[in-house]
Amino acid sequence: MDEIYDILIAFRDRRGVIAPFSSEKQLIGYNPFFNAFGLGYDWYVHQDGRLRYGVIEPASRSYAEKMAQWYKKDF
Repeated sequence: MDEIYDILIAFRDRRGVIAPFSSEKQLIGYNPFFNAFGLGYDWYVHQDGRLRYGVIEPASRSYAEKMAQWYKKDF
């Protein structure tokens, strides 16, 4: 996530890009950053073989906090 953040900052500050990240995926439940937190966005089979629902996993809070932090920085 740190490297992605650095790239977004570079696009914004060095290139003057107004929206340094956008996604053309319009799928319900698709989220390109969720996997960086070890989560599947919907139901998924975890590495331990157990079925899990990513949105309610504890790591989803870290994801939400990071996205809120980025949003405050005009991403």
